[in-house]
Amino acid sequence: LLREQLKILLLDKIYFELTNYLDNIEQNDKLALHIDTLQFIKIEHLYIPPDLYSDESTINCAKRELLSMCATISPREKLICIVNCCKVLVFLATKEEQGNYDTDLLPLLIYTIIKTNPPNLQFQLK
Repeated sequence: LLREQLKILLLDKIYFELTNYLDNIEQNDKLALHIDTLQFIKIEHLYIPPDLYSDESTINCAKRELLSMCATISPREKLICIVNCCKVLVFLATKEEQGNYDTDLLPLLIYTIIKTNPPNLQFQLK
């Protein structure tokens, strides 16, 4: 009897966790598909000066920071990856004379996320 009760309790717990995990996978897939549909967006659509996003090595560094978020486990490390990405984008925005990081950072971050489309983004941010 105890064995049966323990089995039921464990299956209930596993079922709850598994259904949450499957829901997260479904939501991640929807978000990735939605971001994929936004790949047509160009830098001009977000009113970012085109020469701000011309330094490919710096842009790739920001993309790597976003992608490295998937390799980390703790929320603190994930936040550090996002902050590092933002630091790279602030550097990029302040590097150009016409760049203004307080108005260019958010569009740059949005554009970088769209072009990178990190896997499991919603799961990583939960």
